[in-house]
Amino acid sequence: MVDKYTFRGKQKYDGLWLVGDLCRRDGIYIFTPDGLDSYDHYEVDPATVGQSTGMVDKHGVLVFEGDIVKFVHPSPDVLNGTGIVIWNGDELGWEFRDPGSLEWYNGYSGDLYDIIGNIHDNPELFGDAP
Repeated sequence: MVDKYTFRGKQKYDGLWLVGDLCRRDGIYIFTPDGLDSYDHYEVDPATVGQSTGMVDKHGVLVFEGDIVKFVHPSPDVLNGTGIVIWNGDELGWEFRDPGSLEWYNGYSGDLYDIIGNIHDNPELFGDAP
């Protein structure tokens, strides 16, 4: 089981992605294990912070809020698409939305998803996406 309370964010210093525990102090920090039973912490850009969904895509890559994914269902009766992973507070669940059609997808297993980018590194994939 993947920890749903794992976060990622881009380090302010060099723009590298970090994954770990989130902490708010005088800024927003990601704590990463250093392998010595302790943690190092790094300040991250708050605009890039996203929570893990707890799912992995069909390649075993952890899916985070803000990822852009392709959805391919084996049934011809199910609409396929590309969308942005977001938290839907009304439904209390992770979903992804296709900004072009405003279609919502939820409740499917991760092996139907393929991460193709994220809204921070690949904004050109959706222009003015949320």
